[in-house]
Amino acid sequence: MKSIEPNRPISVQEQALLRAALERAPRAPEASALLSTVGSLQVVGQCECGCGSISFASVAPHQHPLIVADAIAESAHGSVGIIVRAVLSHIVELELYALSAEPSEGWPTPGSVRPWEAGHAAQPTLQADGPASGGPAA
Repeated sequence: MKSIEPNRPISVQEQALLRAALERAPRAPEASALLSTVGSLQVVGQCECGCGSISFASVAPHQHPLIVADAIAESAHGSVGIIVRAVLSHIVELELYALSAEPSEGWPTPGSVRPWEAGHAAQPTLQADGPASGGPAA
């Protein structure tokens, strides 16, 4: 992550995606309690690859973050994975990553956010000899 100066408040778009992930794809009991902190987050870093991942000010920057939400959503260019990490009940990162061959340009729509397990099961997994279902390769 590249630090950004000056730090900035979280945008409305970022808030909506973060809330959707915490509400629909929680991975830790504290996920619902973190919802009340979303509006006050300060963005302090962003990924340089263009994926949209951002980091937030941390109260304990040297502690290992825990995954508190793990989701899949849809953007104009395909499926996007979303991971929310927290340290000591403070959100520290919103990670976005492409799940298709296309780069994940554009933000996923908050309405399409679903748990990783639900989204992953709906996507066919390709193997070297064809789809995982055992059918012929397209």
